[in-house]
Amino acid sequence: MKHQFTRMCLAILFAGLAVGAKADLQQNEEGFYLINNAADLVAFSELVNSGEFGVNAMLTADIDMSSVENFTPIGCFGNGADDKFYGIFDGQGHKISHLTINHPDKQAVGFINTGHDNTHVVVKNFWLDETCTIIGNSQVGMIGNHNHGEATFENLGNAGKVTGTSHTSGLLGRAWSQSGNTIDLIACWTISEVTSTEGAGLLCGWASGSSTYQLTDCWTAGILEAPTNGYVVRGPASLVFNNVWTLNGEQRGVENFLEEDLANGGLCYYINANQSQFKWYQRHWGRIPIPLRTILTVPSI
Repeated sequence: MKHQFTRMCLAILFAGLAVGAKADLQQNEEGFYLINNAADLVAFSELVNSGEFGVNAMLTADIDMSSVENFTPIGCFGNGADDKFYGIFDGQGHKISHLTINHPDKQAVGFINTGHDNTHVVVKNFWLDETCTIIGNSQVGMIGNHNHGEATFENLGNAGKVTGTSHTSGLLGRAWSQSGNTIDLIACWTISEVTSTEGAGLLCGWASGSSTYQLTDCWTAGILEAPTNGYVVRGPASLVFNNVWTLNGEQRGVENFLEEDLANGGLCYYINANQSQFKWYQRHWGRIPIPLRTILTVPSI
């Protein structure tokens, strides 16, 4: 009886914490949670991981995460297919800085983990700057793990460092989904330093399942230190590359550019070449001019 009472008290406590996290967040008329600072982002992660996996959110400002010692991903650790985020997360062109995610013993480690049967998750329009660090065991990346359902990952960028043991990438660590589903990566880029003791990829560390992976208008100048150097996307899945460019490594269907193309506008020209109107513009990131989509805020020089 005593143990039952203790369990009941703990359940009430955790429920109260979840409600408290939800209460601290503001919503707009469309029901999107509005994330304006680091505390809001932590509260949203807690809300999702308490079981609210299908909610929507948007960033309303650049987010400095220096006050958070070790961020817990949005969407739970591990390979579970029923505990990942499957709503809409729209960064509205903002950046996240000083993000530390350090869980070296965990699987599915990233800013966000996504996927659920019969759903279509959307994560778009933000980037991690060079002050961000992600460390995990396997399935490590800006998006650690996508498991089941369809996905659109659009206009995402990563300039931070990513370290794992396997299935590691600057963008998408590991993905799996069923036949008939499509995983879209659109206008995504990385200049990340990616380190892995086993298999890794510049834009995706492991793409598997019977779904189709479509990469459109993406580029990477990332550095990959792993036994599988050279892969943009690693894995046995069906891959479709459309206007995808890499500085380092080679892969069938992916074009190569030179290092000077980053600064002289060559890469920007290449990825705009087949578009009826310009969507990429040469912007300064740090000391290096690089192509960025217009919706992204222009980084300071």
